[in-house]
Amino acid sequence: MIDAIAFAFMLAGLAVCAIGVIGAIRMPDFVNRMHATTIISTLGSILTMIGVALYGFAEGEGGNLAAIDWNYPKSALVIVVCAMVGGAITSHALARACFRRGIIPKNLKVNEMADAPAAPRTEDEP
Repeated sequence: MIDAIAFAFMLAGLAVCAIGVIGAIRMPDFVNRMHATTIISTLGSILTMIGVALYGFAEGEGGNLAAIDWNYPKSALVIVVCAMVGGAITSHALARACFRRGIIPKNLKVNEMADAPAAPRTEDEP
């Protein structure tokens, strides 16, 4: 029974990743594409790792907590935390760098970064 639930979570994670890839292809500009790929890395990995953790619980026999292989849930938790923190930090840094370079999303209604100083240009940049 737990195997089926674990498989369902892994399948849901795969579906979210597929939808995110389609979104990354169809979005009009860099910032929107980055948003779609951040969804892939957070929600897709969370759902997949929940399935992996449940698979680890399914390895235990008869609900015996001593027989559960805790390496699957621990590894899944570490992967989810790293994906969430790393994805949020990198997407924020990339979006901020884009705004400072003048790459503005096409569907932006309010530019809260309008007062931010522009990045200094070097001589070898176009």
